[in-house]
Parts: sequence; structure tokens; C-alpha cells
Amino acid sequence: MSPPPIVVAGATGSIGRALTARLRAEGRHGIGVSRTTAARHDIRLDLTTPPSSWPAWPAADVTYICIGAGGLDACELDPVGTRRVHVDAVAAVAHHASAAGSRVVFLSSSHVSGETVYGRQKAEAELAVLSRPGAAVLRCSKIVGSGDARLTAWRTALLAGRSIEAFDDLHVAPLWIGDAVTALIDVGDAGEPGIFQLTGRETTYFAMAVALAGHLGVDASLVVPASAQTAGVPPSFRPRGVVLEQVLPRPIDVAPLDVVIARATSFTP
Repeated sequence: MSPPPIVVAGATGSIGRALTARLRAEGRHGIGVSRTTAARHDIRLDLTTPPSSWPAWPAADVTYICIGAGGLDACELDPVGTRRVHVDAVAAVAHHASAAGSRVVFLSSSHVSGETVYGRQKAEAELAVLSRPGAAVLRCSKIVGSGDARLTAWRTALLAGRSIEAFDDLHVAPLWIGDAVTALIDVGDAGEPGIFQLTGRETTYFAMAVALAGHLGVDASLVVPASAQTAGVPPSFRPRGVVLEQVLPRPIDVAPLDVVIARATSFTP
């Protein structure tokens, strides 16, 4: 008898796509759920439609929820629209998956807090997921994948000899997408309920840009420090101490900044 499938809700997003690809590369039966399907066994479904109209959820071992509707800015600009995805759709998927006998693993964020709309939505979604038997949450810091938009734009400018500005007072803990996928699979395989955490190593956007210049072999003076505070970035968007204590079924030695940058800008998986 073949093992039960594994479902990935949000399978065509950057993280869901990487997770689905890894599962299938390992020989597992991965079923993707998204508005656009990529494989024959995937399910085409707009998760913002009324749950009463959804087809029966697949009988799966694990359902991973990797859906999103934007970050901090998007949630402040459209709290109602983003809530439909970040809270309502997540809760509905967790309900349907659990009712079908699947354990649920939800990809959340290190930005869970009451200080931003985004953080409040993630916190509410976590509560909805954790109310399901055996459910787990994985909080991650900023996940960086191949072709990251910010790094790609910086790379293009630097290689053309143009200067770029980067905030030296905006902290970030870039986490390579492959490490996030490994952690998701580990959490799903372990079958342990609760909240798990994984973050990259803390730095600033200015330090990231300088490291990128070094990787490209261009003059680091092209990277000009700028102030997020002066630019009007709200205090709640620029917290310090963005690294969370790692809590996982097994420890992961996350990729350091130089490796994250090299992988993200070489366009390799």
C-alpha cells in the first residue's frame, strides 16, 4: 500500500512551490492546492471562495498551509482583503483538512505580534490552526529564495555601476528557502503539535547590500546607508531582536548571509 499523500495549500507560491518540489523529489505523493495547478493530481481551488463550495479535502497524512496575501505594507493598506487570506482561508483549510483526518502544519511568521495588522492576522491564524488536533505552527523569519526581488534589483543596479540605498537601521534575519522547507518537512514528519521556530542570522539591509556587493566583486561604496526612521518606516515595522530561539524536532544549521545571497542571486534552487 502506498503511503497517504501530503497536501500543500498555496502550492504555486514561492514557498509552497519549493516545498512541493522537494516532497516530490523525495518520492512522496504531493498534492498541490492553488488557483492555478501545475501537476495532474493537483487541485485548482481559490481559497478565498466560500468553503461550502470547496470539493472534499483529500485524505492526507499532512496538510501544509503556505498561503499569503502580502506582507506588512499590504496588510496596513488592505486589512479586510488580506484578512480573507491570512485568517479566514487559513482557518477554513485547517478545518477541512482536520475533518478529513489530516494533521495541519501552518507556515507563520516571526512578526507575530499585536503591533501590526500583519502580526495580528498571523496570531489569529495560529490560534485557529492550533485548535485542530495535532496541529503545528512553524514561525520563520524573512524567507529568501532564488530570484528574490530586492536582491535582484540591487544586483542589477550594482552590476551597472549604479549606487543603491539600503537601510542601516532596519533589522532582518534572512532565511534561505531550502532551510525553511527542510524545517517544514521535519515538523510534518515528527507529528508533534505546538509552535516551532526557525530564523536566519540577524543583520541589517545595509549589511546585506554590502555583502551582495562583495559577492559581485563591485565597489562597496556603491551601497549608501539610509535611515528607515527618516524615511518614515513605522517603528512597528523595524523591530530589533528579530531572531527567535530555534525550536524544531531536530536542529538545523541555517545558511549564513553570504550563502543566502549567493544562492538567491545565482538563480539556482
